[in-house]
Amino acid sequence: MRGRIPASIAKIATVAVTAAVTTLLAGCGLPQSQVQLGQADNGKVLNVGAGSTIVVSLGSGFQSPTSSNPAVLRPGLVFTPLSGIIIPQSTVFQAAATGRATLSANGIPNCPPGVGCMPVHWGVTVNVWPLQIDATNHGATFTVPQGSSISLVFDSTYWQFHGSSNPAVVAVTGTVVDPKFNGIPGIGTGTITVSLKAVAPGQASVSAVRYTCGEALSCNPPQIFTVTIDVS
Repeated sequence: MRGRIPASIAKIATVAVTAAVTTLLAGCGLPQSQVQLGQADNGKVLNVGAGSTIVVSLGSGFQSPTSSNPAVLRPGLVFTPLSGIIIPQSTVFQAAATGRATLSANGIPNCPPGVGCMPVHWGVTVNVWPLQIDATNHGATFTVPQGSSISLVFDSTYWQFHGSSNPAVVAVTGTVVDPKFNGIPGIGTGTITVSLKAVAPGQASVSAVRYTCGEALSCNPPQIFTVTIDVS
């Protein structure tokens, strides 16, 4: 017999899909931190950790949600119910990189007989943290929510960090120098990691410079690094 199943059973089925996703990702060695989204989450802004899984179940009548930035939120599996079983279709996204992306979908939800429903738009903004910045991001601008932690990683111990232009907005909370001698002296092998905190709304820039590119070898011209951070 074809038709709708009770809401309680539909909920159980959705939970089962979520559990299957968790098991599948665990088998792939991926992190299992997970967020489940539905129609009630429309308009929300979420902060999730890199590697997290997001399962979107909007119900019948909605198109499959899409990611505005697949490099940040990578589309994964789509679970479609068997014919005749009315449970929410679920789409899985993987937080593949730090940054921001919007999940969105359009559709007309199921309505009671005789009641018309207007087309609706569903959307959720997702920030993937922690934000990690390196020298390849020179000249970029990042928008982060207040309270965010930011890691600034340099690939050589020859970089000289100049700090934050506005510590009241973006504060430096720590610096770790990790030299890694590889048998070749004078090339600055190792990393410098600077920890930043977005403490208040506003804008600040962080900068660094590198004058030495090897043993007794100057960088000509010096390597410059600057990024702008907008705190919302």
